[in-house]
Amino acid sequence: MKKKNSNLITLLSVGGWNEGANKYSKMAALKIRHFDWEYPGGRLGSQGSPEDKVNYVKLIKELRTALDKAGRLKLTAAVSAGKNTIDKGYDVQAMGMYMDYINVMTYDYHGWWGGHHFTGAPKDKLLMGMGAYGRGFILNDARKNGFYARAMNGIEDSVGFWGFNEYCEKMKSSKSQWTLVRNPYTVAPYSYNGNKWFGFDDKESIRVKSQYILDQGFGGGFSWSIDTDDFLGLCGQGNFPLVSTMKEVLMGYNGQLMSSSTQNLL
Repeated sequence: MKKKNSNLITLLSVGGWNEGANKYSKMAALKIRHFDWEYPGGRLGSQGSPEDKVNYVKLIKELRTALDKAGRLKLTAAVSAGKNTIDKGYDVQAMGMYMDYINVMTYDYHGWWGGHHFTGAPKDKLLMGMGAYGRGFILNDARKNGFYARAMNGIEDSVGFWGFNEYCEKMKSSKSQWTLVRNPYTVAPYSYNGNKWFGFDDKESIRVKSQYILDQGFGGGFSWSIDTDDFLGLCGQGNFPLVSTMKEVLMGYNGQLMSSSTQNLL
């Protein structure tokens, strides 16, 4: 990949949702080991520590110092976009001081776990996340399939998770009974088929979100994850249609960065 794009930046990722929060709370409190975790302060099903917010700042400060000594290496974090998680676990202004980029996971706002916008981070360090997948639910009443319709558990596969590549193949099938609806305000689509309901992003909604990044002067965008985009081009929209659309908007048709005030990262 470096041969094709000499400007490609590669990052080492440590931790993740499946790793939980508790053991990283303990690690960050020790002087000998430091790691990133989801999330400081804990999250559903994984208890954190009240000291996480302070310890997280100590962690990233030490990492920043160590990385600078080794040569100017980039320090980034993927952080929750949920207000409760931010308030409980992140000193946003301190993160803005020590981080090169803050990947804001602006997806999964709602799901089976479910029951103002300025806190001090530099705008050009905020990268907007876009999911190459969707979340599905089983409706209580198949006749009520619009916004705020009551639903039960997630759709049958992977607790309500379908990759874009899976979903577009289902829609492409000649036997498909899915009805597509696009919200005129958000431009984001959802589909329903009987008592099944599925919300997701497609090329059009990715294009709107990417343009929003440019219009607002944010640092760039990122996608989770590349393996759930249509990487084989089986749905007739080319290979990696979602990531390609993001690149097209953020970098322009000729591959040049579109913003003069910030280096929009993809």
